[in-house]
Amino acid sequence: MNRTYRRKASKSGPFLLELMIGILFFSFASAICMQIFVKAHLISTKSSDLTAAMTKVQSAAEAFKSLDGNESDLAEFLDAQQSGGLLTICYDKEWNPVPDGQNAYRMTIRVTEQGSVYDSQIRMFKGREGQPLYELDVKKYKPRG
Repeated sequence: MNRTYRRKASKSGPFLLELMIGILFFSFASAICMQIFVKAHLISTKSSDLTAAMTKVQSAAEAFKSLDGNESDLAEFLDAQQSGGLLTICYDKEWNPVPDGQNAYRMTIRVTEQGSVYDSQIRMFKGREGQPLYELDVKKYKPRG
């Protein structure tokens, strides 16, 4: 009698392979989703910063126009630090005015006079960045007399 012994094929092998492939697929999918959520958060933060910066700059522009381009009145109205023809207002992360050096955002206003036209360059910076977050140039005509 010649007996040959055959090993029974394990039924758990294909199941474990399928399980590993499924885990690998969901790992890649979750990594991609995390990247999407991080990118969405960054875009949302940038959009919020831009909206708040636009609001602060536009308020300063309206104050400039209502005060007829008077730099000292503008500095007093906005509670700005004035040095060498440049007004500076600093804000914290929640957009509350703070002293210089503790700022997350910084708005600068430069007022120049050319005859009867007052020109204001208003720029909002994030931290100490060189590139403005938002900028607006405003002109005000003030007739003499």
